[in-house]
Amino acid sequence: MEKLKVLIADDDPYAHNLFRMGLNDTLYDLKFVENGKDAVEEWKQWRPDVVLLDIMMPVMSGYAALKEIRRAEAGSERSTPVIISTALGGKGDVMDCVKVGVQGYLVKPIKCDQLAQKIESCVSRV
Repeated sequence: MEKLKVLIADDDPYAHNLFRMGLNDTLYDLKFVENGKDAVEEWKQWRPDVVLLDIMMPVMSGYAALKEIRRAEAGSERSTPVIISTALGGKGDVMDCVKVGVQGYLVKPIKCDQLAQKIESCVSRV
């Protein structure tokens, strides 16, 4: 079985450890970046199956990265599932991301089992 490619954009090393614990390396191929700009570049090069984005990151926010990814996908048959993983849980924050096209929204702190379930449900819908 081929591993699911997951791009994770988060500037918090603690979050990286959580993602590593929650996503079994026999099922997932993980790549980590620390800002939205690098997330967009890595997305273009690697073409992951799923992207996890924090909103508050240096250089470029996750929200701006999400808009860039969606802009680059315009007219394409393929739309990469994107899950926001952030400490921002306000209704406005969620709605802004939904308008741009996210498949999931997780508010930190995230439970490991919750993370894998959300990824699997997003991929199965594609």
